[in-house]
Amino acid sequence: MLARRVHAAYYEPIAWLRFPPDTARSNVFKNLLDDYGTISYEAILVKELTYIDTDCRETQDTHMIYECIMNSLTDEGRAKLNIDDDMYTVGTNARMSGACLMRILIRESHLDSNATSSMIRFKLSNLDDYLSEIDNDINKFHKYVKVLIDNLHARDETTHDLLANLFKAYAACSDQTFVKYMSDVQTRWEDDEALTPNELMQKTGHKFKRLKSKDLWEATSAQDEKITALESVLTEIKKKLKSGRFKEGKKRSNKDGRNDKPSKKQKYESRKKPSRMYERPKDADLTKPRKWNGAKWYYCSTETGGKCHGVYRKHHPRKCRTYQSKTPKSRTGRKGKLKMKKGDEDEDMDVVVSQQAIGDPSPPGDGDVLMGGYETE
Repeated sequence: MLARRVHAAYYEPIAWLRFPPDTARSNVFKNLLDDYGTISYEAILVKELTYIDTDCRETQDTHMIYECIMNSLTDEGRAKLNIDDDMYTVGTNARMSGACLMRILIRESHLDSNATSSMIRFKLSNLDDYLSEIDNDINKFHKYVKVLIDNLHARDETTHDLLANLFKAYAACSDQTFVKYMSDVQTRWEDDEALTPNELMQKTGHKFKRLKSKDLWEATSAQDEKITALESVLTEIKKKLKSGRFKEGKKRSNKDGRNDKPSKKQKYESRKKPSRMYERPKDADLTKPRKWNGAKWYYCSTETGGKCHGVYRKHHPRKCRTYQSKTPKSRTGRKGKLKMKKGDEDEDMDVVVSQQAIGDPSPPGDGDVLMGGYETE
């Protein structure tokens, strides 16, 4: 932009815009607008001091460049340059040097050192990554490449592997039609067909525009559509197989009874007292309770102070009672039989019946009909 303004105001690169790269090569001159990376600040200052204190055309031109730069900057940009105002205020009369200001501006806006060239070369070698970052926009990609090359040339450097880097980047493009076209171009180049980086970028730019104008850029090919359809079918098959295995497993689980609620028989079997609950313990363990089914059970017999005939009960032997119960009407059916509540068939372990009242010398079994007794908590 600054170069355009200079040319528009007729600040043509005349003598004052041509500087030697350094003081050791005073016979070599380069244009400050184009080769700013190769011209040192010291070389510019030496030449500016030769005429800055005189009233001549060069002094007038360098001052106009100073005004042009300052009027093109924001307040923040001017504030950064004002820190080094002593570097562009030169001469006995303290006049403003536009050439010195331009060099300081370049220094502030770029990493102007040997690291800059290395960074540019690194970016050129990774053009394929940048192309994917900008969603394969070929026009934007070419502008980026040209800026890097211009910055490299401004430092009096060049690159010899630009074509190879461009081909590598184009091969990473997402449009397969474009990739095939570039593969053919690369094959001809490898067969010694003459081709420059600018010609290559011009070819690819035209191909990109033609594909975009026909709505063929990144269009889905017939093969891609088939792959997408097959992937969809495969997904559906996986879902059906998974659903079938789930139903089969659920059916098998129900068949085995693992997911069903326990039946009355299963409840009864789980609460049916084992045979050891009817066996007399050793004398040392006669009064010690046994644990079964989450509760303590005591051996009830006349030896331990109870009235049962040697069987383990939930009640303590001292609390064993004898009584004759009457059949309540509310629990009697039409035929006078005792109707038991749900779960009463398992409650014989909580009921103590006096064998004296019943007149049966044998100990009550788990299947006996109980006519009375004592219910423990």
